[in-house]
Amino acid sequence: MNTSPTSIACVAATVAGTQACSAEPLHAYPLHAAAAQQDAAAIRRLVSAGASIEARDASGATALLVATRANRIEAARALIEAGADVNAKDKISDSPYLVAGAQGYLDILKMT
Repeated sequence: MNTSPTSIACVAATVAGTQACSAEPLHAYPLHAAAAQQDAAAIRRLVSAGASIEARDASGATALLVATRANRIEAARALIEAGADVNAKDKISDSPYLVAGAQGYLDILKMT
């Protein structure tokens, strides 16, 4: 996992409610927003309504990567159960699997 100041800022931005590595607000990506807010019910509704589970934001992050960076276990579970790719990499080559392992997020790592 990239631990550069930019990467750390990406995590902080995700938790703060802006899209990781982007000035775009999370509401521009509803599935990403639901993941960041640990809203598993909204994730299931969005996926059922046809939201792309592998949609990417400007940084290349999927909703699962957003959930993983913020250690949102239930959101990650909902996304993985819906078929999210645990190895999908963003523009800095982080993936949910790599982030979970590097950060010690064992609950999410066990699901990957």
